[in-house]
Amino acid sequence: MSGMEVRQSYKIDRWLPLNSDNYRRYQHTDSIVERVTMLERILTGNILSMTRCVGVFFEDKVRCTLTSMRPSELTRYKGVELMAFTADFSCNVDLPENIGLGKAASVGYGTITKR
Repeated sequence: MSGMEVRQSYKIDRWLPLNSDNYRRYQHTDSIVERVTMLERILTGNILSMTRCVGVFFEDKVRCTLTSMRPSELTRYKGVELMAFTADFSCNVDLPENIGLGKAASVGYGTITKR
């Protein structure tokens, strides 16, 4: 396309992006902008990991932008309390409906739907 980037809009439900190291960094960051930037990087990494597993690779850089977020909620997974996020995001990748991203995606966490 001629210089225009096509962006798709999605909702991600009960996404578990934070491992123990990222959780510490997230908690010690006072800046909302830095927290959102961190979550956007993790989301991009989750997409790249998932697509790599199914043999899909991209020539262009994958870009994700969180466009709105609900307050995080605590959820228990395998006996550990984790922060779950529900958010809207846009991305320059066309993702299939109802795939899961992030930790515990195979059991229903991090499910995305198109907006």
